[in-house]
Amino acid sequence: MQFIHTMDVPKPAAAVHAYVSDFKNLPRWDPTIVKVEQTTPGPVGQGTRYVVVLKFVGSETTLDYQVREYAPPISAMLVGVASSAVATDKITIEPTPTGSRLTWHADITLSWPAKILDPLLKLFFAGDVKKAMANLERELNELPQTAMQSGAREVQGLSRKQLARLVRVDEGTLWRWEQGMRAPKGRLAVVADAILGVVEIVATLNRGRMGWPLAADDIQEIRRLRADGLSLRETGRRVGVAANTVTVRRYCNV
Repeated sequence: MQFIHTMDVPKPAAAVHAYVSDFKNLPRWDPTIVKVEQTTPGPVGQGTRYVVVLKFVGSETTLDYQVREYAPPISAMLVGVASSAVATDKITIEPTPTGSRLTWHADITLSWPAKILDPLLKLFFAGDVKKAMANLERELNELPQTAMQSGAREVQGLSRKQLARLVRVDEGTLWRWEQGMRAPKGRLAVVADAILGVVEIVATLNRGRMGWPLAADDIQEIRRLRADGLSLRETGRRVGVAANTVTVRRYCNV
């Protein structure tokens, strides 16, 4: 049996991908899910495994899920295996002018003899799937717009180790930020947001109030020099901007 649902949400693709590909979030929006446990350590990625317990028609079923494909921020595929069924969840995300379009393709293959009940069971599942998708859309609409939880690191092509070095924190701290367990504050928040591209770096002219955005190449050079350990003053000298004139200005849509 197959179920396909598409929704448009006003959130960036990276944020949507990070949320839906982490099955620890399932109990928040799928009413059939009893509990989910991630059985492999570390962040979500290809090979991550979960034990998912769902309740259907009064009985519980356990599925062993594995992330088979993981390509942020555009797609993911997870496959769950139970004694009488195999569930394949294919997730695709595409950016839109107002956010993202999410398509969820669920394919449940029943083994014999349950397979003969496929048409009837699909009717029972349809109501739960409709509720789940409505709940998911609500959850995605309420996602926080923080850089650390939006998947922006993956979009920038940075590993956790690289970003930790740029921000000058350990990888454990960065992981807690991304999981929403902690949040960067003060200078660390500004630096992290600037590196992740959710704030704009501008050079403010001393003789006026106008801010001239730096070119993309200049921003990349600033990131590279800072990653190499250069001070702000030396970085400004190399790029041709005085250190005390480099400021950050948040985009109004963040």
